[in-house]
Amino acid sequence: MGYRTDFTLTYLQENDMMTKVAAVADELFLLAKMGADGLWAFTEAEEMNVQGDHACHIILDTKWYDWKEDMAALSARLPEVLFTLEGAGDSPGDIWQAYFKGGLIQYWRANLECPPFSPDKLVPLEV
Repeated sequence: MGYRTDFTLTYLQENDMMTKVAAVADELFLLAKMGADGLWAFTEAEEMNVQGDHACHIILDTKWYDWKEDMAALSARLPEVLFTLEGAGDSPGDIWQAYFKGGLIQYWRANLECPPFSPDKLVPLEV
């Protein structure tokens, strides 16, 4: 079965030498053919929202264990593009976000905390 994650990939070019959305799709397809299974799934994504020629938002639910390596490789091939990849895994609390640019990554996990009990914050239930 494997561990599934809801991935959201967004990318946006930041300068005048912008890469077209189609070029990013071509790179996704090329890397997928080279064995990046998660990227292969992105080429057949469930939802793809293209905003103009230079931005795209893709949503996918799949198993993609090498996403860090695959996205670093993709961003190295398209260094002018800022990629944002968000994930929400099968396990409760498995929520994270990563940025990729020029083969580099910035990554963090969501920190979900509930405040401690405080009697001063008790209120009647509104029905």
